Amino acid sequence: MPTLPGLVRALEGDDEVYYDCNSVCFYGSRVFVSAFADNEQWVDMEKIKPGQLVRVNFGDESIGILYRTEEMINELREKYKKSVTGDDETAQYQIFNSIKSEYFVFVERTQKSSCGLKYIRIVGLIDSCTEEKYDFSGRSSEGEMLEVPKHKFISNTKIVFETE
Repeated sequence: MPTLPGLVRALEGDDEVYYDCNSVCFYGSRVFVSAFADNEQWVDMEKIKPGQLVRVNFGDESIGILYRTEEMINELREKYKKSVTGDDETAQYQIFNSIKSEYFVFVERTQKSSCGLKYIRIVGLIDSCTEEKYDFSGRSSEGEMLEVPKHKFISNTKIVFETE
């Protein structure tokens, strides 16, 4: 698929569905992608269910947004709570590698390869070239971390991305 602003690729079970939105998209009442300002675009995750992964292309970047389940959140909290220091906000970021514990926003490429990531709900994210596994916070057992793009939440479900 060509990379276009607002291209939405969504996973439903094992099915991958593409929607070419050309900056505005309404994905089956689930995801809305739109231009917010000249250099910003946003995604509304209001109708996404826990455990679902949404992929959105902004310019040359493919961005993944994982809505974590309670099990994923608890697993990460248990796994990383001993390495946490600082205040509540810092601690949350250290555990979840994200602004909100419910959503993991990441660039869909690894430092080792330019291949895409496969999402397997019970395993995590897997580099499709190297087969390296990443947990639900984007960390691998080899110490690699997925890149987190510049973004902010303007509501509980609306995520704004800066574009170059």
